[in-house]
Amino acid sequence: MYKNALSFCISLMVVSLHWGQQMQFNALTVEDGLSQHDVSSILQDSEGFIWIGTYDGLNRFDGYDIKTFIHDNNNQESLSSNRIRSLFEDNQKRIWIGTDGYGLNYYSLYNGNFTRIETPDNYHIINDIAKKSDSVITVATSQGLLKVTDTNNKPFVEIAQTPLTGLNVKKICVLHDKSVLYATNRGIWQYRDNKYKLIENSVDISFNWITETQHGDIWVGGSSGLYELLGKTLIARDDLLNATILSMVEANENDLWISTFDQGLFHLNLNNRTISKIKASNALHQNTLESNSLQYLFKDATNTLWVSNKKGVLYSNLDNKSFKNLPIAKKGHVRTLFATNEHVYYGLQSDQYYLYSLKDKTNKPIVLPNNAKSFRVDTLNGNIHLATTKGLYKEKKPGTGTFELVPVFGDRKKDESIIFTSFRADKYGNQFFGTFVGLIYKNQNNTGWIHEKFKNLESLRNIRIFSLKSDDHLNCLWVGTISKGLFKINFDTSGNIISAENYSEQMTGAYKIPNNSIWCFFQDAKGALYVGTDTGLLVRKPNENQFESILVEDIQNKKIMGIVEDEYGNLWLNNSRGIIRFNPQKNTTQKYNHFDGLVANTFTEAISKNENHQLFFGSISGINYLESAKLQNNLFSSSVAFTNLLVDNSDIQVGEALLGSVILDKTLNNTKKIKLNHKQNDFTIEFTSTNYSNVRTNKYRYKLIGYEKDWRVVDNDKRYASYSNLPSGTYELLVAATNPDGKWSEESKSIIITINPAPWNTWWAYLIYVLCFLSILAAFIYFWFNKQKLRSQIELSNLKSEQEKEINELKLIFFTDVAHEFKTPLSLVIGPLNDLTKGEVSKEHKEFCYNIISRNTSRMMHLVNQLLDFRKVNSGVNILKVSRNDMISFVKEIAKSFEWQAKNSNIKFNIISPESYFCHFDKDIVEKVIYNLLSNAFKYTPKGGQIEIEIKPTWKQELEYFVILIKDSGKGISQLDKKKIFQRHFHGKERSSSGIGLHLAATLIEAHKGEINVLNSALGGTEFMITLPVSSKAFDENEYLTKEDIPKYLPHDYVPGEIVQEIDIENDTNKEKILIVEDDYDLRKYLFNTLSTEYIVLEAANGAEGLQCAEKEIPDIIVSDVMMPEMDGIEMCKKIKKNKSISHIPVLMLTAKTGDEFYNKGLKVGAWDYIAKPFDSSHLVQKIKNIIDTRNNFRDILANGSPTKAKSHYVSYDQKFVKNVREIVLNRISNPAFSVEDLSAELGLSRMQLHRKLKSLIGLNTTAFINTIKIEKAIEMFDNGCDRVQEAMDSVGINSYAHFNSLFKKEKGITPSKYIEQTKKPV
Repeated sequence: MYKNALSFCISLMVVSLHWGQQMQFNALTVEDGLSQHDVSSILQDSEGFIWIGTYDGLNRFDGYDIKTFIHDNNNQESLSSNRIRSLFEDNQKRIWIGTDGYGLNYYSLYNGNFTRIETPDNYHIINDIAKKSDSVITVATSQGLLKVTDTNNKPFVEIAQTPLTGLNVKKICVLHDKSVLYATNRGIWQYRDNKYKLIENSVDISFNWITETQHGDIWVGGSSGLYELLGKTLIARDDLLNATILSMVEANENDLWISTFDQGLFHLNLNNRTISKIKASNALHQNTLESNSLQYLFKDATNTLWVSNKKGVLYSNLDNKSFKNLPIAKKGHVRTLFATNEHVYYGLQSDQYYLYSLKDKTNKPIVLPNNAKSFRVDTLNGNIHLATTKGLYKEKKPGTGTFELVPVFGDRKKDESIIFTSFRADKYGNQFFGTFVGLIYKNQNNTGWIHEKFKNLESLRNIRIFSLKSDDHLNCLWVGTISKGLFKINFDTSGNIISAENYSEQMTGAYKIPNNSIWCFFQDAKGALYVGTDTGLLVRKPNENQFESILVEDIQNKKIMGIVEDEYGNLWLNNSRGIIRFNPQKNTTQKYNHFDGLVANTFTEAISKNENHQLFFGSISGINYLESAKLQNNLFSSSVAFTNLLVDNSDIQVGEALLGSVILDKTLNNTKKIKLNHKQNDFTIEFTSTNYSNVRTNKYRYKLIGYEKDWRVVDNDKRYASYSNLPSGTYELLVAATNPDGKWSEESKSIIITINPAPWNTWWAYLIYVLCFLSILAAFIYFWFNKQKLRSQIELSNLKSEQEKEINELKLIFFTDVAHEFKTPLSLVIGPLNDLTKGEVSKEHKEFCYNIISRNTSRMMHLVNQLLDFRKVNSGVNILKVSRNDMISFVKEIAKSFEWQAKNSNIKFNIISPESYFCHFDKDIVEKVIYNLLSNAFKYTPKGGQIEIEIKPTWKQELEYFVILIKDSGKGISQLDKKKIFQRHFHGKERSSSGIGLHLAATLIEAHKGEINVLNSALGGTEFMITLPVSSKAFDENEYLTKEDIPKYLPHDYVPGEIVQEIDIENDTNKEKILIVEDDYDLRKYLFNTLSTEYIVLEAANGAEGLQCAEKEIPDIIVSDVMMPEMDGIEMCKKIKKNKSISHIPVLMLTAKTGDEFYNKGLKVGAWDYIAKPFDSSHLVQKIKNIIDTRNNFRDILANGSPTKAKSHYVSYDQKFVKNVREIVLNRISNPAFSVEDLSAELGLSRMQLHRKLKSLIGLNTTAFINTIKIEKAIEMFDNGCDRVQEAMDSVGINSYAHFNSLFKKEKGITPSKYIEQTKKPV
């Protein structure tokens, strides 16, 4: 069972001739949890626990709690009997237990179980147990000796056949030399060299105890007293002690403690062979052992003496105590004291004063009249003063103890009626006296209550003043009160009171303190003021105005009644729970209580220090004193032991199952590792310290490694580590303890704690999760892949269907585009042939027609060859046939075919190359590729542009290469189209070809083992870079040209004859303008020659150029192809009809595509009419003539009338346009600076666009139209009565008279002056 062993202190003072020190005992009784008061044996086990055997059970004490083990009739694993006589521990951590009449037992410290050992009949009373060097356990019984041996790990007991059989063997002592002594009822027997021998002079004497000291001295005790074994002879020491000795034990200072049957406890100093008696009581009744009848003595590892008697167990640490008791006159509450080097003045509560002589060690009462009771003793102006309930008394002569009344007011009756609580004098000679009704102030001139003399101190009226302190550092007086706070009375430099300040709980800021009851003051040499209160210690540091609390655990919220400083700067504090030593520099504390030799735990305001550095402390039971220089520390480190394990608030026993598993298979303190399941992660481990010298001051710290980083420090009332809901993992609990002096144990007690995860949180559970997940994933993937496979099959089927559809569409597009490619040269063959068959052509035109026919038949042959090469390459046929030729001259020959086109298109055509360069290449491939690329370059390069061929040899990886760069200044190719340009049938957004040319070129270059890339040209357009290997090492033998590979038909490089010169547009203003928009060069030139005899012909190679030319030149009609690069004819027509400057121009479309679908598409965007390819040139000329005649007829209508009256003849948009122009001119007519440019800007047209727009609408240019409006305005003014020419000129914005006269005369045929004269004549 567990029960707090609340120790109480029983002190005793021994007055002896040889030894007069006092001892403090702590008691364990039945009230503290002991199973029975009659203690027979005591043992400290190897783990530090104290085992106490009684005649009613076995007890284990851990310093705080007692656990009891008793006999259980229903449990064979319990004690065989509760009557315990002896205890012994072997090296297997077994505690052997001898009983009174019930044999032998042992308790395993490992598993916590009792085992009963059967003993022979008549050998059931076990007096002692010991182990000899031969590992045999010897048992002393009332009938002789037994020996215990381990057979197959099972103890076996047998009777030892010795001469001691039949004797009552009471004690076994194994000596240092391995021999054994036995104390029996008939002498002392010695076992040495396998022989037993009776010690001389011990015959027929009953002995109880034998002990050997560290120095080899052997002492024997029995019913006849004390004996010493010297050699082989037993010597009686009646001179030291003559009493019945029950037990003896050696201490640490070569001394021996002896217990007797009825004479108490004795201490034998073996150094000087003097003995002292520890009496059961003394005359003062100050300390007691309760009884002189003692039984058993035991000393533990920390030099603590354990004494058993008939009332329980007493224990006390034998180390010399630093605190000593002052033998005062009588036990009582010491209210006040004052110490000098020779005397101690002290007063007991409700009693008188006494004078103790430190020299004579005597007490003498101090006689005062009128039965005055003590209150405070202190000095005033260097003299001892006693404050009493009957006034204040002063010592007449130092050290005499005679006192006389101090005339505070000078009225004896009044002085004796005042209860003085404190008194103090300042450096100015002023005296202050504290009472329970206020503060008395006295100087050389008068005496009185301070609140009456100083109105600003009215708050001190009827205040209970307890303490006073004169502060020379701050030139003030500190006044401590009960429950009214702290007052500070300030002086000037002459000692006059000038002000007062109050510190209290109710104040704020710097004047707030945590408690209003002030018990004591202390000021150090630096001026720091310490104040003791009901709730701790305050300090006011120098140069600061506010008080701070000392935030140390042992001081905080503790009542501080007195303060004194030792020579080391430590502050000693009287506290209601002991004495506290405080180090202000380190901010550390050390507590002392009755375990350290204090007469009580509750100390009063009585505290003092003399010049010999002796500190005196008054308590409710007496006075303690010490010399701080002689303060001794406890030398023993504390060991930690685990005492109990609680899981889920249940105590765990060895082998007990809880929440699904057995946690402990042996005792907790012997367990290195424990394993807990996931339900057991709420646990508490209790622990203790096995240093019993002063367990009440021990502190503990613990840390769970793996869960927390910092130590947790706890007091001795919280000796447990508790954790809840710990996650799974492995942790290590470390626990350490302090000794009574606060020193932490060198080694920490540790235990490994493993918390297993829940079954669903283990590695194999996660493995199952992973396997399940993988299985589900595999199933999902399987079904998903099957689904995807099915979907893919469906998509593949749909894709094949789409591909077939797309292929069919591509085929249709391909054949349509190829047909378109052939229609253009066919048109250029049919048209000239028709012209030639008519026979009415000039010689120059006949030559031109022959050239066109020849060129376009070659062109169609070239297209056919491309289709054949395309077929070969895509069929995988090897077409590469190289030979050694001059690359430079070959490329130049190809370029000659385009010189005529370059000249007619005003394109700068350059070739940059070496003079010549012979290398290996396939002439057919190179010719086709370069021809194709140059055709595209000329097709997309505008007039006035530039095309450049650059040829340069290079080397790469020891092979000879040729790089051919073809650059143009055309529109260029987008980055997106560059990636697709070499794909089959790709023709960008504007499909103007079959899309096989560049694909064929790339395929041919690849067949030539080269590369072709498209780049941005430095000229602004596109650059094609061809890289060809031309080294003989690059080709196989079968790739060289042979006679069989030479083509039978080689196209003749035809260079056209002279080009018909372009007609000067500016000089031939009578002809109509026709704009031809055609991407095919030959067709464009054919149309040019056909129409140029009758019209001014303008040319554009694509829709974009055509739109730009139309905006610039304002032609009378536009003839345009439909399929063209950059911008097709449909798009161009749409934009023309949306442009206000050219929307009136009719557009005639040429197309190779027939059908209503294509016709309707063009007519919807505003085309005038269609002509299908191939066409008869006469049909084209007639259609153009009809359109122009229709337009000219409308022009004649405008020309025959005034422009101002022809508005009804315009279409809606033209009417608005002409009206807008006229309004702008009229609004600006008076401004001579108004120009054609200003009018163009207002209309949003260029000057030329406006000129041509007006020319086409009304037959006048812009300047003429403006002048016409101005002259009309002037005529209107003259008709309305204006007779001044200058006024009319100013109104129409003309500054020059000559210019005005010329314009007017041109309009009316007469001068302005003549016109005015005519208008004035009467009708």
